[in-house]
Amino acid sequence: MGIRVGFYLGSEDGMLGHFLGAPLAAFHDWYISVSEEFPNDFNPDAIELLKSVLAEGSAVLEHPANAKATDALLTDFYLTFVSDQKEDSAYPFEYAHESWVNIRFYRDAITAREERPPLSVIRLLEYIFTGRPILRSRDHQPFYSEDGGVRLAFWTSEEVATIARELLGAEFTEEEALFRNISGAVNHALQKQTGIIILVA
Repeated sequence: MGIRVGFYLGSEDGMLGHFLGAPLAAFHDWYISVSEEFPNDFNPDAIELLKSVLAEGSAVLEHPANAKATDALLTDFYLTFVSDQKEDSAYPFEYAHESWVNIRFYRDAITAREERPPLSVIRLLEYIFTGRPILRSRDHQPFYSEDGGVRLAFWTSEEVATIARELLGAEFTEEEALFRNISGAVNHALQKQTGIIILVA
């Protein structure tokens, strides 16, 4: 099936607020348990960083030395912990669009688009392929992926509105059909007045 892309509703700032509002104490207990069972599958620095977040707050995520651990922490949270917990109705994790599609089809659709979106929108769409870290510039420190494939990105509610102005109501050819998935996710987030979390795995 290859690497696929999924869109979830995030927070107004995209991902950080969503993560900080999650059940982090439960995540911590889960993290400790699975890391003891599968020690080679989890980054010990990420586990220590979560302990610091719980003790000191989100400011520790801003430290440049914690960049890799922050990305590993968020990856483990969204792509492993959440998948184990998403049946729990107490945890608010909602699809922005339910289809998971191979990433190459998104690249093909964007390449095929004859009416090129503005550069500002192209840059936002590129996060699907590059990942996007929180609390730092992608250009300064790109999103760190353990295997080069799995990554996270986000669009803020303001960026969702920017994409919506370009894509909602637009016509798409058969080759550009995947834009409809993006449009659907953006429209859902726009209605909820929130951002989008992009999962690539």
